[in-house]
Amino acid sequence: MVKKLLFLLIFLVNSFYVFSQDTLKHIHLGEEMTAYRSDYYGYTCGYATGQNCWFSENYAEKYRIMGSAEVIGVISYHKGYLNKPNRQLTFDIWSVGPDHLPADSLGGRFMSYRNILVYGTPVQTLFYEPVPVQDSFFVACNFLLYAHEPFTDTLAILTSLDGSRPDSDLANIGTNAVRYHHSNWKDLYSKLGYKFHLALFPIVKYNTVAGNINYQDAVSFVSAYPNPCPDEALVSFSIGIESNIKIKINNLDQKEIMSIDLGRKYPGLYHENINVNELSSGIYMLRVESDFSSQVYKFIKGQ
Repeated sequence: MVKKLLFLLIFLVNSFYVFSQDTLKHIHLGEEMTAYRSDYYGYTCGYATGQNCWFSENYAEKYRIMGSAEVIGVISYHKGYLNKPNRQLTFDIWSVGPDHLPADSLGGRFMSYRNILVYGTPVQTLFYEPVPVQDSFFVACNFLLYAHEPFTDTLAILTSLDGSRPDSDLANIGTNAVRYHHSNWKDLYSKLGYKFHLALFPIVKYNTVAGNINYQDAVSFVSAYPNPCPDEALVSFSIGIESNIKIKINNLDQKEIMSIDLGRKYPGLYHENINVNELSSGIYMLRVESDFSSQVYKFIKGQ
């Protein structure tokens, strides 16, 4: 009996640890990733998000959370050429400054090039100690040296495809950032012109405090326009807690007619166009679901 109780206690502790730990991603599972080559005055030298002859060597992606957490490490994806595997790079966490760009390094870890796989497979790097964060932060990779010529090290971070970051997000300065050899941080899109996300995924452990989060507010405010809608509906909804989000449409008999997986979303107001042309005319229930709660909105499919 004592052994059974001890096993149950260990199981509950481990289950709570897994539940409170998460890997945040701006690139959906299965989404194609690549590294864009850098054109330096007519010849190719390294990668746009790695070592290259443009002196850029430090790259960061911003993440938002609700409340406080600890970042215990990062999962990253890379490719490139390693000429000197004993060189080191850093993965670290940065605070967000008033200009919405990285302000101060809060902690992280040095890593030898030889420990970075360059075949597009995930690399997990655990920090020396957990880094406390709250509300928003950057996870960064610094190669510590730019490429001085085309055939030196050209290690890179993979990214989602150019254009995968929607135009509506481009006004958010500091969604990702770049720094040129000890200079100041710049908005990556404004500096390089790429619309993508970096394959830098922080591993966070949430600080759960009773009464700190109202999980019922994970999804609030759901609407569809126009209503009635003939072919396409603009679905608007608000998220208060970072979560996986799905849009579902049921008929009045509660039969699911449509399901759209939007992946992981951080807190904010969203607008999604959905095609309802194939639905028969009638009344439907539009449901926006998170990991914690859902909201329902009634709409009419017109002619």
